[in-house]
Amino acid sequence: MNSKPFILLFLVPCFAVSFSSLCAGEDPKNALTVKKIAFSREKGGGEKVALFCNRSCTPELFSLEEGNPRVVMDMKGVSLIQTKTRNVNTGGTLVKRVRSYLDKQTKILRVVLDMEPSKYFTVRPMQDPSGNTYALTIHEAISLSEQKPGGSKDATVSPLSQEKRITILRPDLRLGEQEGKLQEAATSPEKRMAVKTAKDVPSVDQGRAQLNAGEFAAAVDTFTRIIVADPQDSLSYRLRGNAYDNLADRKKALADWKRSARLGDTTIQSYLDFLKVKWRGKPTP
Repeated sequence: MNSKPFILLFLVPCFAVSFSSLCAGEDPKNALTVKKIAFSREKGGGEKVALFCNRSCTPELFSLEEGNPRVVMDMKGVSLIQTKTRNVNTGGTLVKRVRSYLDKQTKILRVVLDMEPSKYFTVRPMQDPSGNTYALTIHEAISLSEQKPGGSKDATVSPLSQEKRITILRPDLRLGEQEGKLQEAATSPEKRMAVKTAKDVPSVDQGRAQLNAGEFAAAVDTFTRIIVADPQDSLSYRLRGNAYDNLADRKKALADWKRSARLGDTTIQSYLDFLKVKWRGKPTP
């Protein structure tokens, strides 16, 4: 008889722990989990850091220059990070160390890439078609002072200013194209007008945030508005396809993915080839 109160006293905290996520209004099945953070070396001297998630994940990406250059990824809404090793000395020539920390109160996972202080970098973000893997590919770039007049230049790198050590590329641009795009926008009146008009157009990051939150219909609307403003934006076609796919509209998803592939998105090209979906041909106007 005396053992029952003791058993109840023991079970109450157990139930409290088991159902804490339900009390917080969180569905454990839909909770964002980062399964793995992986570092690898790429052909041609590049290096890669990838986040593997249980569902669509897109972090906020920015750089910190200072004396110790760093690339930072902040992922919101993360409930769990499964990797046991939070700090990894990579042994790389570009990325020296990868650090991660999950704030359980804010549910923000911060992943920091400590870069080699003596070098300049170009960083290209990429997301797989399913959205469950987000990766950064890092290449060494050259500063303006390191370029010799009349000398040969590596086609895989782009010149950087002395002040900026890390350049984050748009996902739909190849290495070396970013500087040309920025210069064109700065010198062309038409481009400056387009930039001014673009203030009324939602950003790709806004659409990605909607994808991460499971707001797929809203994401379709956001990417549609971006595409109307820029019909050649291959990334928005690919991400809108992801949104349609999550809405179980495979026909529209494939149409967007094929359009993205025809516009040069190599990520979706590989995915469609894997699915044996024909996409080659000129993009329709």
